[in-house]
Amino acid sequence: MTRTTLNGRISLSALAVILAILSVTTVSAQAQPRVAVAPLLNTSDDPGSDALAATVSRAIGVNLDLLGGYEVQRLGQPLLNTTPAALDTLAERGRYDNVVFGTIARPDARTTVFRVALYDRGEGAVTYDNSWTITSIFEVFDTADLVVEAMLDQFSEERIAFGQLAISNTGTRGEYHVYVNDNLLGDNLTQSRILAGTHSVRVEQTRMFGRYVVMEERVRIPDGGSGRLEFAIPELTDQEEERLTAFRSRLTTATGTDKQRVDFRTIVSDYIGIARDLEEADYSAAIPRYQREIEEEFNEFVAWYSEPTVVVEEVEVERGPDGETRPVGPGRPVAAPGSGGVLFRYSQPIDSDG
Repeated sequence: MTRTTLNGRISLSALAVILAILSVTTVSAQAQPRVAVAPLLNTSDDPGSDALAATVSRAIGVNLDLLGGYEVQRLGQPLLNTTPAALDTLAERGRYDNVVFGTIARPDARTTVFRVALYDRGEGAVTYDNSWTITSIFEVFDTADLVVEAMLDQFSEERIAFGQLAISNTGTRGEYHVYVNDNLLGDNLTQSRILAGTHSVRVEQTRMFGRYVVMEERVRIPDGGSGRLEFAIPELTDQEEERLTAFRSRLTTATGTDKQRVDFRTIVSDYIGIARDLEEADYSAAIPRYQREIEEEFNEFVAWYSEPTVVVEEVEVERGPDGETRPVGPGRPVAAPGSGGVLFRYSQPIDSDG
């Protein structure tokens, strides 16, 4: 019987089969359930409930990311239609395995009702739906934590451990954003309940030159305990201080210079840009002070530039045959008031023969 030897080689057909098997195995290993998290719908007329709804929804999404094993998609808008047919259409269109949604209601001035639900595309139905009713403002944030924990329980068969992230700003007051493992946890937070573990926590601001990282470090959140991050918002960053100092120095230098050499238009343009940036700044409580100081110095510069410029130099002129006068010696330029420029005026003409 004849036997063909491949000398250690694998035939192309066998290689194709092996690659196909490996490809399927890799896809299966990497595939994660896709979970869509929609902001809770505020069904009341209370605008303050919008922020609370966003906070709860964001916390659910962040903690699902921290839990791991899921591909979390954050939807931009609350779900207005939550019938099974509408949920199934949404899940099919987005290829979501689960959809998290819910509402916040205010039936009266004292009462707040949280509701969260979970749609399972495989089941074709809402598999979890729960509500919490509170009658005290002091219970709101504790209840919001319960809502988040209850929803996460639906995604894990094991006990989920939580702790507190305490955040402290020791610098100047200002607006800031808190990120955990690159996920936005919230704005201007002082504490938040999140999954226990060691997480990368980052505090960012949007400042004069764009994104500015105030602090970033890994923080350990113990089960039932608290992890702390301290940071200090600066009055001005190095770049901001350099920009403002350079502009103020330019004003000082200009007022000691010949006005004809001053680039007035550029200085005004620079001031408008700085004033706009400072007007919109909510990242440092010290900004209004710098704003007032620069405005005063700029106004002084404009007042100086608008005054007449007089160079005291006598001029000798003569009248030509055509009757026109022309200078024949040093001149006395005199600026018109408020012109910011220089006009020339000469002394009385003298006769050419005199």
